[in-house]
Amino acid sequence: MPNCPTTVLCGAAAFARGSCTRPEDGVLVSRLFSSVGFCTEVSEAELDAVTGISGSGPAYVSRYSAVYWPMHYIFN
Repeated sequence: MPNCPTTVLCGAAAFARGSCTRPEDGVLVSRLFSSVGFCTEVSEAELDAVTGISGSGPAYVSRYSAVYWPMHYIFN
């Protein structure tokens, strides 16, 4: 559901420019993503952390709680 926050202009995005890009390319990408929320430029080394926090991290917590809480009520 990453697109849901963008519908109310509360999205969050991070991007890294490659070695063949120009500074103007980063400005364009930033302006595009900022039109639907927060945007920041990070290094390529930081992209894994961004993905883990914003993408799979919340999904893991959601999945874990969906499995754990029904079992908690059954066994307690």
